[in-house]
Amino acid sequence: RQPSELVGSLVGSWIVDEDRPHLEAKLAGLQSAPSIEIAQIHGRVEHPTKGERNSEANVRNLLGDEQVQAMMLTLRDVTANWELEEQLGRRAFWDPLTELPNRALFFARLAHAFGRPTAGDAPPSVVLLINIDDMQGINEGTDMTVGNQVLRCVADRVRNLVPEGGSVARVGGDTFAVLIEAPHSDDAGTDLGRRLLEL
Repeated sequence: RQPSELVGSLVGSWIVDEDRPHLEAKLAGLQSAPSIEIAQIHGRVEHPTKGERNSEANVRNLLGDEQVQAMMLTLRDVTANWELEEQLGRRAFWDPLTELPNRALFFARLAHAFGRPTAGDAPPSVVLLINIDDMQGINEGTDMTVGNQVLRCVADRVRNLVPEGGSVARVGGDTFAVLIEAPHSDDAGTDLGRRLLEL
């Protein structure tokens, strides 16, 4: 926006609806902050052409300054930084080839599943490991493109077989894992294992 368009407008009118109550409350609280203190707040604002943008604002209370008598905000667009952090976070827990959770996320879910209390008569959680035979031979006999296609195909088939609520992960080069936290019966793991062997 042009500076002239912002003159006289309320800060709240720039903020995305979902973030407005929280940010307005923070700004109201900062009205009693010392003038030497610079606070930092984050939120999403509406850009006229780019849509929602993640913004960072440095806020200083100059209401007591006779020449200013206002809250001073310095805004900075940090959307690119947030997107980069999100991508790095995803890479830390997701396998880019199959788009499945990786070993780190799978073991975190496993720890959660086995750490929570369950009813005494409830079937125990199920963990299955699936290893692709002769994956090394596939890669050596063709090229990595074929091997990658095999991994993606297996990932899709396993994902489609696992019941809703189950977790599928790629935990090694040619190894996949399945976690079912609340199986419907004691035989759920055996039944799923048989169907996985038919892939």
